[in-house]
Amino acid sequence: MKRPAFTLVELLVYLGLTSIALVVFMNFMVGIFANARRADAAQQLTENGRLIVTKITQASRSATGLNDAQSDYVSDLGKVVLTTLTGITTYDIANINPSTGNIRENGTVINTNDVVITKFNPAHIGNTLKITLTIASTAPAGSRPNPLTLVTTLTPRQAIYQ
Repeated sequence: MKRPAFTLVELLVYLGLTSIALVVFMNFMVGIFANARRADAAQQLTENGRLIVTKITQASRSATGLNDAQSDYVSDLGKVVLTTLTGITTYDIANINPSTGNIRENGTVINTNDVVITKFNPAHIGNTLKITLTIASTAPAGSRPNPLTLVTTLTPRQAIYQ
């Protein structure tokens, strides 16, 4: 009695279709994981940028004045010098090398992970201080988000009471 079975051609067709389906599925999964890594890096970049901007904003708002003579409002790697009740606080770029640039507060680097400051441009306009900060991620190339620019405008305390 002859048993029903698959022929060699049918098995090869089955294997070919299955392998094509697996390749499509694997490409889909690789894309999902790459997007997840990119989204995670973008979220971390945003959090680190907000940390830096918040720290400078809080210090600027509680400052008794801006030291325009020592501040650098012109270059892309600027500097803000604040006069506070306890002395002078300076915010500048820790290292001019764009691959390792971080913001310093009085010479101490503000600890941020996987962030490079590519532009720190403060501007003193009237009674307000406008801070433009552009940061990039040092994440691996496949998961690196686009650079992020954060802008904040604030009025130092001393300007409010004049």
